[in-house]
Amino acid sequence: MIKKPLLISFVLITTGCGASMQAKDCATTDWNQKGYEDAMQGKTNETFEEYKNICSANPPNAAEYVTGYKRATTEYCTESNGYDRGIKGGKYHLSCAQDSEYYHAYVKALKKHSEERERKQLERLTRHGGDVTDSRAAPGGSPGM
Repeated sequence: MIKKPLLISFVLITTGCGASMQAKDCATTDWNQKGYEDAMQGKTNETFEEYKNICSANPPNAAEYVTGYKRATTEYCTESNGYDRGIKGGKYHLSCAQDSEYYHAYVKALKKHSEERERKQLERLTRHGGDVTDSRAAPGGSPGM
């Protein structure tokens, strides 16, 4: 019988969790789709430079990659998605430009998220009679996220 930790490790390894592209895949890669997927995953378009290094024998198609990347950022980098990610405290989606509607909505929502988290923490401490001093001022405290 396979033990649970071993099974989880096997699944992570075989599904490519964190794995990068391999040289053998370069000739058959749909570069338009790869650009689209990278942008949707929040990767910067600098990821293409890594592919150029990996795929030196079968160079990637830059025009196709950029076309797919731009298509994804147009679809993903909306004000609504920026707000949704920020209000949940999620990381900034790196493929979205910092002058985009996504960015501005993300920043506002992330601020709301942080304020709400701090308010809840203060309520919790107050309810339980704990110390309500600002943890950011205490040694070892961490500001915000």
